[in-house]
Amino acid sequence: MGYDTFGCFRGWCKRNATCLEYVANGVPADAADIAPLRCSHCRCLPQEHVPAIEEGYDPNSPEHLAARRQYDVRLLPPEERAAVYKGRADSAYKNRNYRTAYIEYTHAIEATPNSHVLVGNRCQTYIKLGKNEDALRDAERAVELAPDWSKGRYRLGMSLQLNQRHDEAVAAFVRACELEPENADAQKALAVARTKRDEWYAQQEKLAKARKRTTIRQASDAYEEAKYQAKQAAKRAGKIKDISQWGGVLAEAFEREYRDNLRPPAGVEFALTYMPVTEFSDSGDEDEEAKRDAALLDDSRWVPETSDGETRLTLPPRNYTLVHEDGRAHKADHFEPLSFGMQRVHNDDEPEPVWVQTPAARWMQTASEVSVIPYKVPTELCRGHEIKVSFARRLLHVQAVRSKEIFMAGELEEPINPNTSTWTTDGTCIMITCIKENLLLYNGARGKGADSHWGRLFKHDQYVERGMIAANYYDVPFEIKLRNKIAEAQRKEKEKLEKEANLCPLCDKDVRFFCECRVHDKDFERPLPQGWKNSEMGFEDNYDGYSLAEPSKLKPSAPPQPRPYQGRIAPKYGLDGKRLEDALPALRMLRETV
Repeated sequence: MGYDTFGCFRGWCKRNATCLEYVANGVPADAADIAPLRCSHCRCLPQEHVPAIEEGYDPNSPEHLAARRQYDVRLLPPEERAAVYKGRADSAYKNRNYRTAYIEYTHAIEATPNSHVLVGNRCQTYIKLGKNEDALRDAERAVELAPDWSKGRYRLGMSLQLNQRHDEAVAAFVRACELEPENADAQKALAVARTKRDEWYAQQEKLAKARKRTTIRQASDAYEEAKYQAKQAAKRAGKIKDISQWGGVLAEAFEREYRDNLRPPAGVEFALTYMPVTEFSDSGDEDEEAKRDAALLDDSRWVPETSDGETRLTLPPRNYTLVHEDGRAHKADHFEPLSFGMQRVHNDDEPEPVWVQTPAARWMQTASEVSVIPYKVPTELCRGHEIKVSFARRLLHVQAVRSKEIFMAGELEEPINPNTSTWTTDGTCIMITCIKENLLLYNGARGKGADSHWGRLFKHDQYVERGMIAANYYDVPFEIKLRNKIAEAQRKEKEKLEKEANLCPLCDKDVRFFCECRVHDKDFERPLPQGWKNSEMGFEDNYDGYSLAEPSKLKPSAPPQPRPYQGRIAPKYGLDGKRLEDALPALRMLRETV
């Protein structure tokens, strides 16, 4: 033990600081067999261990300890150890190796935890890596250690700005400029911070208006759906023959009943405000954009009236936002709906990832699975033995094991497969993957809405407005994609044949919609689009206020025009266009008179 094949005693290892004595792994079988010669502790060769005298060998003696410090930085005094780590970190930072830099800065801070320079340098490294929360934590610690350090205030402002705390960032930059007025970087950063603060407030105002308009549109959609159901009920009851006859007493009764039983959209509740909304004025003093915003944000039609004149009920903004995976606001959050309620669908490529952040979770979906991040779970509980995630066909439950605190629970919008759903954690957050059942997608059920794209995560959530998030069907099975492509090709071919059959020979336009060549021909009747008068397809005769129940709203038709000249009268007709045999008695009377 401790001796090599030449009988030399070997002590501590130069490469592995934990190995303090060489111990051979075995006896070599021949001269080429060197594996048994390696140390059984560190797996190093014997020549990598220092030679020593066995009698009185002590690796912690002053002589050996001084030699070991040349190879093991951890044996140095705290200040020297911190200086070595700082030198390594500075070199890594200059070479843009930021991960190594913050690891070395961490070792240096462990040696001297009250060094504001080291903490500030690690903050700068975190900023380069995009670790905004860690950078803010180090910046606050550096300012706490050295309140009058200008660079610490500057880095605190940068960290606050990255965490969207713009007012505090401006205050930090102002303090940095006060401590060091000649610092041009701080002056420039202060100007940029003020600009970003103003832009951020303007953006937040736009987002607040967009979120409010979402709830108003959902209230309007609920009203239209209830109105359509009332029309169908009146038709089934025999009160009207067709939904185009809706109006008059029936419409007034529906409006009165709907106002008496107003309900907010799904997932939200009416909010009570003590600031009555100012009535919209038609005076020319207001800007056109302000008038438009006031009209779009007017929710008085969708909320019940209160008896107290000093308060009123309002529709709240939507309670979800569109974000990135780390919670940063996404540009898609400023949403305006597409025409006719359209939605982008991706079949052959994946769309840009957009997460929906609700008060309890952050989630994103594809055609086959839903990824959920319960961001309310603290970092210290993101461990397998600290958190419990339960799956059921319609339920999802996240609870702390020890404190029994529930972080997320509710009934899912659509069923999932609890046997294949799973969850993982990386120590900082929890990622839950719910596998959709997709019964309608795989079974081909008809007459129902597709369950492959969810409108919300839980039943108690507010619906995500249609068109806000593109439908991701990239992971749909190949056979279903092929079936859909064949059906789409057949539909396009049918439309092509119909269009070719209805082309006008004079102008090459579709005679059903666009051709005007034979409009004035009294023998030609241009057909209307298919289903225009079919109430079962959801079409209504409400264009330009047209209603069979209120004839006063009908537009008057144009007066008849005189018949154009048609040329010389045929010989079988008389001068006044009558037949000759019908005009003979009149001619005889005229001859007798003359």
